[in-house]
Formats: sequence, C-alpha cells, structure tokens
Amino acid sequence: KIEEVKNILISDLEKSGKLYSQKRKFNSVIEGLKYLNSAGMINIQEDKVSFFHQSIFDYFISELMIEKFEEGLDIIEIIGDKDKQTPNRRYQIQMFLQTLLEESSKEFLEVGEKLLDNDGVRYYIKDLFYEILGQVSKEELDGVISEYIIENCEREDIFNEIIYGRKQYISILRDNQVLDKWFNSNINEKEKVFKLLQSQIYSYDDFFDVKDFKFIQKYSFKNS
Repeated sequence: KIEEVKNILISDLEKSGKLYSQKRKFNSVIEGLKYLNSAGMINIQEDKVSFFHQSIFDYFISELMIEKFEEGLDIIEIIGDKDKQTPNRRYQIQMFLQTLLEESSKEFLEVGEKLLDNDGVRYYIKDLFYEILGQVSKEELDGVISEYIIENCEREDIFNEIIYGRKQYISILRDNQVLDKWFNSNINEKEKVFKLLQSQIYSYDDFFDVKDFKFIQKYSFKNS
C-alpha cells in the first residue's frame, strides 16, 4: 500500500505539474497514506496530499527517468518538452544525469550530445552537461571521458565551458601533445595554450605540476 501511494502521487504530480494531489485518489490505500504521513514523508492538509519536501519528489522523478532510459525511451521524451523544462525539472534532470555518469560515462556523453543538438531543449538544461562534466575530478576521469575531451577540444563550447580553468582536462591535452601541436601552429592556436596555462594559475598556490613546468621550460626563451 505504501508503494501504491508513492506511485499514485508521483504519477499524478508528474502529469499535472502541480505540487499536490487530491486525497480522494488514495481511498483504496488510505492505510499507506496515513503511515507515510506519520513517518514524515507526506503532508496531508485538508484534501491535498504532497511530499513533505520537494527533494523527495525530485529523487523519485530522477529514479523514474533512469528507469525510462533503461527501457530505451529517447532522452527528449524523458525530460519532456520546453513547457515542462522548469527550474524544478532542471534539478531532477541534473540528478538523472549525475546518476547516469556514475553508471556509464559513455551513455552520459551520448545523452549530453543529444541535449546540445536539440532545439527543443532549453539552454539551462543543456548547460547541465557542461556543469556536470566540469565537476568530474581527476580521480573520477576515465578513458572514455579523456578521449572525448581530446576529440572535441577544438570545439569552442567544449574549450570554453569544460576545459578552460580545469586542470584535470588541461593535463589531458598536455599529456597527449595537443598543447604542443597548438603551440607549434599559428598564433591563434598558440594563444589558446597561453589562455589555458593562465586559467589554472590559482591552482599553483597549492600544487605546481612538474609536467607543466617542463612544458613551459621547453618553449621558454626561444624567441622574443
């Protein structure tokens, strides 16, 4: 009955877009409703039923998104059209994408690209892809993400939104000779190297990467 209450409430809130449901819809599972109310999971005010806190609903919705994704539903169908892409929805999609990244970086990147390429997705939803990828730590980086960064580092959005200012990604380009290639190319490409090295200057307060030093040393004092 508890599970039925949860399913009825989630389904109703998802369809209506409201924050509450009508109490009459739970007549067949009233015992489960009373229990969840006493446990502090659900609020009952007169004839209105809602989750005690929005974050509980957000968690269940992101879980539902994962289930739909695993069933093969297209990502655009999962997140809904522009009318449904509200700030609250953004947080739910963020939880969904974070879970997806933890489970499969390959699928996360594929979904992210679909979001970026679709005109039916609001910018602040697309921005979640950059935001989450930018938060991946050096310890969490895998070969799939590293390869994606190398393959797409020439793209303006990837360069500015993900690589710039993030040491873990700049190091990938340095270790794979991308910075060398840019430095030995035209002036515009060389400027990109300077820009990236400057963007991580504050991280040197705590730790200076010897590999960065060797890269700088290799090209220093060669010409004016």
